[in-house]
Parts: sequence; C-alpha cells; structure tokens
Amino acid sequence: MNGRGSQRKGATGEREVAGLLSQMFGVEVQRGASPYLPGWRAPDVFGLAGVHIECKRVQRLDLCAALRQARRDSGGKVGLVLHRRNRETWVASVLLADLPGLVAALAPTAKKVLPPHERGQTLDNEAPENRLDQIGQSDKGQ
Repeated sequence: MNGRGSQRKGATGEREVAGLLSQMFGVEVQRGASPYLPGWRAPDVFGLAGVHIECKRVQRLDLCAALRQARRDSGGKVGLVLHRRNRETWVASVLLADLPGLVAALAPTAKKVLPPHERGQTLDNEAPENRLDQIGQSDKGQ
C-alpha cells in the first residue's frame, strides 16, 4: 500500500474507533488533529477523559513501539493502543502497570449494559476455533 493509501486506511480506522467508543461509552469521541503536524502529539482519537488513544490499522504492528508512543505522547494520561488487522476485530492494549489507571479513567463513563460482541470476528481468520464471540468458551488446548 502506498503512503496515501496507508494514510487513508489509518484515518478510516480512527473514524471507526471514534464511532465504536462513542457508542460503547455514551460520550462523544472524535478523530484527533492531523498526526502530520511537526511536533504535534495529539491523540488519534479523543473524548475519553484521562486516556490518550493511539489507533493502529496495520497488518504488522510493533506493539511495544506503539505502547511507547502512546505513553510518550500521553501528557500524564493513560496510554492506550487500539489496533486491528484486515478483516479482524479491534484489540485494546495497555501496559500492565497502566491497567488500574485505565479502569479508573473509564469507570465513570462505562455504560451499565455491555455492547454485543462482534459476531464472526477472530484473532486469526485461519483458525475458526479461536472465535471470540462465544462467551465462556476457551480456545482449544487450554
């Protein structure tokens, strides 16, 4: 994918995440300012108090680098990386040390009713036994 296509894919992912988070938490979440402004460290999406969100819409993600970026740019907020590959579901990653802060930040906005699971989404489209939409079932071999 060329540079322009990659930017478009990223922007589409940011809008998708903003919509999902708005629906999930009942607050207005929006796509952030352009990430291409020199020296600008705005989150990819904003609207969840106390959380700095970085969206990554790529096939191959250096998760540690993405988490470092989120923490570096967070300005004291909890750094959260939301990422997904083609035809797969969104995944949220946070440093374990930041998990209590994330829970505290999200608790006031969390809805009482959880949204329905995304049907048919898997971590690996080649392995349907890893379906995430079946609550209470573990993966094979566990």
